[in-house]
Amino acid sequence: MARLFTAASSQKIDWGDIAEIDGVANLTVSSWIYLVTLTDFAAILSKTTPTATSGWTFQSGGTGFGGSNDVLISARDSTGGQFGYTSGNIIAANTWNHWCYWFDGAGVGSAGRLKFYFNGVEQGLTYPVAIGTTIASNAQPFEMGFTTGGVDPYYDGRIAECGIWNVSLSISEIVALARGVRPNRLRPASLQFYAPLWGLHSPEVDLSTFRRSGTVTGATLANHAPVTTFTTKAYSFPAQGVAAANILMPQICM
Repeated sequence: MARLFTAASSQKIDWGDIAEIDGVANLTVSSWIYLVTLTDFAAILSKTTPTATSGWTFQSGGTGFGGSNDVLISARDSTGGQFGYTSGNIIAANTWNHWCYWFDGAGVGSAGRLKFYFNGVEQGLTYPVAIGTTIASNAQPFEMGFTTGGVDPYYDGRIAECGIWNVSLSISEIVALARGVRPNRLRPASLQFYAPLWGLHSPEVDLSTFRRSGTVTGATLANHAPVTTFTTKAYSFPAQGVAAANILMPQICM
């Protein structure tokens, strides 16, 4: 199951200040997202300040920045204001999509530092302000469905399988996540946060080694994202006259 957030009821999950997911030079944030209502600048995942001078956000776009059916992500250093947005009208309401935020401060230029992948495919971003080499730290909580660090509206939709790493995952790893591999199967030593958001616990649970708890305000249970504990692999058995076919194999840690 997943968590359903209803904007009109001001629903959210607050995980407190997680120091491991800001003040970094590398970050990957992966989550399955299901928007019910397309709203300008709806806050989905965030750890930022009211002045937008540090941290990061993961939200829908808005007027002048792609539109409500696009995506806006930020990577703010101490000067603030650094973000990128898509402009391809990529979001449709009432369907699960895999979103992946990717940051590498050692990259060349804005396009080499901040990237966004939608269902495993990199999307072009527009950067009004050049992206810096680090994401500045702050004492704000990591929040789902809302951000106390700004005036963006509550989110109206579902969230599931949120994983955060302090490394920049490879494209093959991002594609694996978009195909349904669970975050805890990829680079577990670098996994700083993992909440499947089954909707069966309150507080919600972080299944990374940190074992944190998230305070739930109103978010309810809903159908889960299309993830699996199995993956497919093509095998053939010529000696037995069996042609190549996809066979379900248990997922293993990578």
